[in-house]
Amino acid sequence: MEQETIRRKMGTISVIMIFVSIFIAACFSSYDYVAERKKLEESFNESIAPISKRLANSLEKPLWFLDENLARKLIELEMVNKRVYGVVVRESDGEKIFLSIQRDSNWQFVTSRENISGNFVVKNEKIFYGNKQVGHVEVYFTTRFIEDALRHLIIFMVVKVLVMSGCLVAVLLFIVNFFFVKPIAQVVKGLDVVRGEVDYASDRVASTGHKLIQGASKQASAVEETSSSLEQITSMTRQNTQNVTHANDLMIETSKVVAEAASSMTQLTSSIDTISKTSEETRKVIRTIEEIAFQTNLLALNAAVEAARAGQAGAGFAVVADEVRNLAMRSSQAVRNTAALIEASVEETKNGIDLIYQANEAFTNVASGAQKIGELLGEVTASSQEQAQGIEQVSTAMEAIGKVTQENVLSTEETASAIREIRIQVERLKDFVMKLVALIGKKSQKTPDKPKDIKSGSDFGRSSVPDHDRFLKNIKAALWNKSVFKHFSKSDKINSK
Repeated sequence: MEQETIRRKMGTISVIMIFVSIFIAACFSSYDYVAERKKLEESFNESIAPISKRLANSLEKPLWFLDENLARKLIELEMVNKRVYGVVVRESDGEKIFLSIQRDSNWQFVTSRENISGNFVVKNEKIFYGNKQVGHVEVYFTTRFIEDALRHLIIFMVVKVLVMSGCLVAVLLFIVNFFFVKPIAQVVKGLDVVRGEVDYASDRVASTGHKLIQGASKQASAVEETSSSLEQITSMTRQNTQNVTHANDLMIETSKVVAEAASSMTQLTSSIDTISKTSEETRKVIRTIEEIAFQTNLLALNAAVEAARAGQAGAGFAVVADEVRNLAMRSSQAVRNTAALIEASVEETKNGIDLIYQANEAFTNVASGAQKIGELLGEVTASSQEQAQGIEQVSTAMEAIGKVTQENVLSTEETASAIREIRIQVERLKDFVMKLVALIGKKSQKTPDKPKDIKSGSDFGRSSVPDHDRFLKNIKAALWNKSVFKHFSKSDKINSK
């Protein structure tokens, strides 16, 4: 229906062009007709002006002498000019006809005594012979030849207008077809191809935008998970650093306690050495006491023997000697018991000294280990600080990634909007191409088939655009409203001591 309307418009335009060309040619032909008519009228007036005067001059004698034959000859001589239809010569009263000659239907001369009637151009001249008026001459000129010439001119003009109009229309059609229709057809063909390519490219861009949106969604999810993991790692690192710092403090206190214990063990070892030396001296004293008791016992035995020899006189001395002997035996027994105890004490002291040396060595090893553990804890603390700095840098990088993700989402939204605009422009271009095709009356080539792998892109570019708009809005809300990047903006600082 639309193409039929366009064809009707084109037919109307063609008819208008034909009428305009005919009108223009008619205007020029009318101008030529008016100019030619004016030229013929001027030539006619110039040619008839002297005829009546010549006849008035030449007819003065024939009219004076009433010589009709001479007058007829003179009139016929002037009527050789076919513009002269007839001549009427009147006498001086102006009423009586002296001679009248006119043309018949065959355009031959006919003499009569009647007036000439009809649509003629009449020229009147008075005839004088000397100073006396002898008559009048009336010359009738016909415009038949001018009308015939103008009639032929009109026919020629009409033919010329038609021929010129036909030629002009043909030339215009040729020019329009060669300089406009063919280039427009080529442009339409190119536009049709471009439309197909733009449609294909828009589908490809739509497919790419769909993939970009999916990638942005996955990236946003990955960023959210990574940020959550980084938050947990940051918390764990902070806790580990605090624990390591506390352990380092405890190890420092332990090192101090171990150092004090080692110092006490050193003093204890020195005291036990002194006790051991004192025990040796005590053992020597006990040996001396034991020897004295043994000698006392021998002396008591000797005294008892001597008391026995003395008999009754030595009975008291024998009792004393016996008591001394008992005391010596008891002293010897006590010395032996004391020696055994001291020996056991010395033995235990030696064992204690060995244990103290071992404990001192163990405390020394513990102090050395505590120092090494302190150094390791210091290194762990430094590593934790470096790890915290690295995590902070990763947090900064994740924040940048988050911003890039937001920009990607915005770019994807703009891409979707651009794709919709491209779709609208492609449809408009398609309408324009169809109108141009209808105007030039040529069939448009089929648009090359699109690959099947961009179906999803086409769906994204057409029906699924609102869904993707909602999807983009959800991503933006997730990026702005959820606390995905909150711990990045806070820039957690891990205090290291």
